[in-house]
Amino acid sequence: MNIRNIIVAVALLGFGGFAVWDYRSADSQRLRDLSALEKLAPDVEIPSCYPKHPNAKVLAGAVWADVHSKGEIETEEQRRGALQHDCIRGANSRANVEKLAVVLLDQGVALFSGVIDGCKVEKTDSSPSACFALDGLAAAHTPKAIAVLEKTLASGTVAKEVALGALFRLLQTPGWKTHAQLVALIPEQKHWEAKELIVEKIREVRDPSLKEALRSASAAETDGQEKGKLMAAVLEIENPGRCVVEDQGVGADGICRYLCKDQQQHLRYPKVGAMCPLLHEPATPEVAAAALGK
Repeated sequence: MNIRNIIVAVALLGFGGFAVWDYRSADSQRLRDLSALEKLAPDVEIPSCYPKHPNAKVLAGAVWADVHSKGEIETEEQRRGALQHDCIRGANSRANVEKLAVVLLDQGVALFSGVIDGCKVEKTDSSPSACFALDGLAAAHTPKAIAVLEKTLASGTVAKEVALGALFRLLQTPGWKTHAQLVALIPEQKHWEAKELIVEKIREVRDPSLKEALRSASAAETDGQEKGKLMAAVLEIENPGRCVVEDQGVGADGICRYLCKDQQQHLRYPKVGAMCPLLHEPATPEVAAAALGK
């Protein structure tokens, strides 16, 4: 083989290698993902509440593909449950919206923000676009996306479910607030559901340094249910592995209820005396089943 043929062969090999490298690059993958999303629902109409955005139709198609099917929601109770769950904690099916968010990153923030601002959540909805937009912002996970979630949380105009959904997604964001800052947020929340979301997150970490702040928050809390859950957080810190009451031991209906987080048990026993003991030992699976049946 002469030198000219060798040079041509090397050049062709190099071009082929570049093509393989380019195909596997992150940018190429994003383009392929965007192309696949564009084909999900090519005939879908863009809702009038969506902002003008080059990818508005792609989002409409992704939402169309992710929404609950009619067979999944047959009763009004199921519809209300879907609205609460999907908006606050995220839809079980949201892969296409999240894929679009990862493809667009900051380019999609204005789109998701516009949907939250423009698309009202009706009480008859089960899978509103605004709730999927929250999933998109959480999946994008950029500083701009986090800022929009914070703006949504602070807004007084969005539906309660949307504000709670923004809070839940912020709580899942590493480094958004310190544990002490989360405790300090509790008194300023207008909705009891927001308080419960924060307490739920705090109870996951069981940080001993929070005991006094939790006691102070409990003392200042006027809602009995939230007061009990704040004290339950303290009991779990002080008594790892044991079951705790969440009503300060009141047992108003004559039943002592215990949550055993480590064992994932909910125990119930008849109340004996004026108050329920604050703590209980976890039960074997057989005893736990019997306790639930009492």
